[in-house]
Amino acid sequence: MKKILLTSLAILATGLILILLFFSISFSDKDTIHIALMGPMSGTDKISGEDGVKGILMCLDEINKEGGIRGRKIKLLTYDDKNDKRTAMEVAYQVAEEEKILLVIGHYRSTVSIDAGKVYKRTGIPAITPYATTGPVTSGNEWYFRTVPNNALYADFVANYISKILKKTSASIIFVNNAYGLSLAGAFEKAARKLGIRIIKKWSIDAAGGRDSEEQLARIAEELKATEDPGILFFATSTYSPEAAKIIISIKYRNKAYSVIGATSLSGGSFLNNLREYSPEGGYVSYLSDGIYAASPFLADIGNEKAYTFRQKFLKEYGEEPSLTAACAYDAAYVAVEAIKNAETEGRENIREARRKVREALTTFYDYESAVRGVTGAIYFDKNGDAPRPPAIGIYENENLRPLFSQYHLTNISTIDNPLKELLSGELIEIDGQAMRKTRVIYVGIRINEIRNLNVRNSVCTLDFYLWFFYEGDFDDREITFLNAVKPVTLGQPISDTKRGNITARVYHVTADFRNDPDLRMYPFDQHVLKIELRHSRLTRDKLILVTEVSGVGVAKKIRLDAATGWSVRDASLYQDIILDTSLGDPLLSDSQDAISYSRINAAVRIERKGLSFVFKNFLPVIIMIITLYVIYFIPPDRFGFRAMIFMAVLISTVSYRMMFLSEFPTKYLCVIEYAFFTIYILAILAASISISVYIFYRKGAGKKERFFNRAGIIIHPCIVLASMIFVYIYIS
Repeated sequence: MKKILLTSLAILATGLILILLFFSISFSDKDTIHIALMGPMSGTDKISGEDGVKGILMCLDEINKEGGIRGRKIKLLTYDDKNDKRTAMEVAYQVAEEEKILLVIGHYRSTVSIDAGKVYKRTGIPAITPYATTGPVTSGNEWYFRTVPNNALYADFVANYISKILKKTSASIIFVNNAYGLSLAGAFEKAARKLGIRIIKKWSIDAAGGRDSEEQLARIAEELKATEDPGILFFATSTYSPEAAKIIISIKYRNKAYSVIGATSLSGGSFLNNLREYSPEGGYVSYLSDGIYAASPFLADIGNEKAYTFRQKFLKEYGEEPSLTAACAYDAAYVAVEAIKNAETEGRENIREARRKVREALTTFYDYESAVRGVTGAIYFDKNGDAPRPPAIGIYENENLRPLFSQYHLTNISTIDNPLKELLSGELIEIDGQAMRKTRVIYVGIRINEIRNLNVRNSVCTLDFYLWFFYEGDFDDREITFLNAVKPVTLGQPISDTKRGNITARVYHVTADFRNDPDLRMYPFDQHVLKIELRHSRLTRDKLILVTEVSGVGVAKKIRLDAATGWSVRDASLYQDIILDTSLGDPLLSDSQDAISYSRINAAVRIERKGLSFVFKNFLPVIIMIITLYVIYFIPPDRFGFRAMIFMAVLISTVSYRMMFLSEFPTKYLCVIEYAFFTIYILAILAASISISVYIFYRKGAGKKERFFNRAGIIIHPCIVLASMIFVYIYIS
């Protein structure tokens, strides 16, 4: 009877566990928000698909770590559309039938997006594309949204930039004969003619590729060579196709100097890869790309504060610069999350109703004030589901797309005193009712020569360095302020002031004292960062962006630092970030966060302790005290007074040494060496406890227990020391 009862209880318990497990799994799955990513996870564009996954996962990980959406985690499901229209429609139907997917991010190519979009419209599932730019993707499809500018805006913006900034009066168009190329070329021609830009020639390339395309490319190159002045060449070619690279290679090797500009087809990594692949030598990418202009929805060098944080996290996570694809995918996911938050879906309603709520939430981002602030800028949707915001304009230099001196940002035209005057001067442009105001870009370079008068306790030192500015037009560099200078720094007279056309390069030699916050957590294994921080004293980031000059802060090995200081230079870096000035107002109430923040340049030199002599000097008293405490176990048990005297001497010495350290370095946090002090305290308590126990057993004549406890101390003591050393090693690593 007892056996039957126990068996029954076991079966009942097992059943209850299985039921609870089932419900917990069901609950957790139902309590998870699912979104789908559609993209090329295989084939020639696999890298782009993988970059999209990286960007989205980074966004979702950040949201999930903060608790998700009202406690519900977000999960990404990836689907491979192979950049194929038929496959895309198949997976689109598959996703639509899933009862748990709220929203789709994708696709990569416009042609694929258009066909898949028909499925999303028919089945009622919202979709956001971070890549596809042709008009029909979103036009007429209220379920499809786009977080990057469309072809019409790209073309109109580039035409305005050519006319008002580059001051070009003529252009020629090279376009691929498909939906993407035709829409981009047509919109550019229309905008160019409106602005008075004369179209010299137009060339088309068959999208099918093959022998006919090669003949067309050769013909275009020959006709270009024969054209005396084709004006600036506007490329309306696909991002993933090699036509632009092949033509540029051909005309470059003919020693013909042309101005070239394009949209996203020239701004991504695919363009440089195509130059590398199709160049006869394969190693002259810089020669081929230098001087080419490109419009891009994301340039990290002039990104906002969110872009700066995204870039740093991406570098740390993946060990590489974030691609354009990754940044755009991140923003699509971020917009999706914000829409799901606003939709307030609880996971209990019908999936079609939940999807409808998310689509309606996306439409609430309808103007600049309601925009989602992503890494690529302010994102909101017009009546077609497009994101009407200006791209950044860059120029290639050493295989890097660097921002030009003039950029544009969205602005509220009602805040401008004389908009007509600014429109005529090019300070303001207007596209489809959107006002875009010019932002200046100033390049800043710093090369540190020498570090003197180093005082690590308060991180004050004298830095000798060269500072240079590279800019277009007029710029008053006397308004540059050094944020961490001990005393205000006056630049004085430049040691070099050269001008080529409207471009100025000005160099200063500066010697000044700078203060940084000391970080002694790793003492005596500590490293310190000595910085120079500068910004404009008056112009906020919506008016002026400071960008690091590519030659950087200088070679770390060439920075002089007196060896007698006991320090050596480990590395040096030059980077930009954003500093918020809350005195200018509440960022949540401001028209733009850029209007209350400043662009800042930081030159940083990391120094480290030279050799092990300093470390040994600091740890020598600790080592002596640890050894002294260990000697206690080898003193006969009848000499308890002698043991106690050693114990007290070590304890008093440790407390005195720690107090002396704290008087010299009054920190609010624990330093590495303090863990050594705590180790001594633990060893001292251990030695005292065992000595008392051994003495008691000695008095009782329990020799076996006496020896056991003493041997235990002999074994435990080095174990504690070893554990402490391992902890310190892990901590400093």
